Amino acid sequence: MVELLRQAGAGAIHVKTEARDSTTQELPIATATRLPDCATVAWIAKDASIEVWPAGGGTAKRVLRGLAGPDLTLGMEAMHKQGSECEASQIAVGADDSMTWGLAFDLATTALHQTWTRADAAVLVTGATPGRKVVLP
Repeated sequence: MVELLRQAGAGAIHVKTEARDSTTQELPIATATRLPDCATVAWIAKDASIEVWPAGGGTAKRVLRGLAGPDLTLGMEAMHKQGSECEASQIAVGADDSMTWGLAFDLATTALHQTWTRADAAVLVTGATPGRKVVLP
């Protein structure tokens, strides 16, 4: 759905989803067609680990799965470290097809609500390969 809205020229998308605490939260999704090479990419792999790397490609930091799924605390630390010298206004977030939307949503909203983040929106990516350059449609 997001891809169709992007192709239709939507300037911004706001997705509302029920969060873990049963409140409805909103995720601003950017319809960018390009990311700065330094922008942070966070990907939830099929084993529920979180991979973090720069959008231009580079070594991915792997955060192993926690007890109940992706370890968001260590994932945020990896994202903070990777993006600490980047002025990008977006982060890229995605997940393997076997992961639920809720996990990707939690990862993105948690990152956007960190005090250290410069990003004000997430760009959803599909089919990303950890460590490789992210190419948006």
